[in-house]
Amino acid sequence: MTEELLERIKQKNRWPITFSDIFSFTIILICQLPILLLLRSCIIDNVYDLKFVPYIFLIIALFLPLFMCLKLYQNKLFYSLNIPNLSELQINSALKKTKFQNIEYNKLGYYSLYSSAHLFSWGEEITIILDNNRLLINSRPMNVNGFQQIIIKKDKKNIRILIDELKKNCP
Repeated sequence: MTEELLERIKQKNRWPITFSDIFSFTIILICQLPILLLLRSCIIDNVYDLKFVPYIFLIIALFLPLFMCLKLYQNKLFYSLNIPNLSELQINSALKKTKFQNIEYNKLGYYSLYSSAHLFSWGEEITIILDNNRLLINSRPMNVNGFQQIIIKKDKKNIRILIDELKKNCP
């Protein structure tokens, strides 16, 4: 992360959109084409045995891209937490009490830590930025090989663990 990127995150409270994000969404849309072609053939050819199935696929084809866009956008957002008189020492002691691995502090003023892999995820990268009395926290997939773009619940759980630990350590 560069200094310019860090300042941009502090101002906008989110990661910038990258080519990888646009590529991921394009792949999602391309994966919808077979569903739409099946739908078209069932409705136009008037196949009565398959009248119910196309409508189920239509619902999936409409809501899956919306869900994916929402999750991709949520992965970009930083949660803002106002804790007065928060110091790096308090953050360090809170992070040591959590189960996260490879806690790294960068000279630019942010922490990077990683959660372990589990059944549905290759792990998450958590970024913590201290900006005066404001703490910005983001959890996003580590994106191994470019395949994992979203996390369903694990990201919010990681952020909740960090917030709870920080509130315990701060008076």
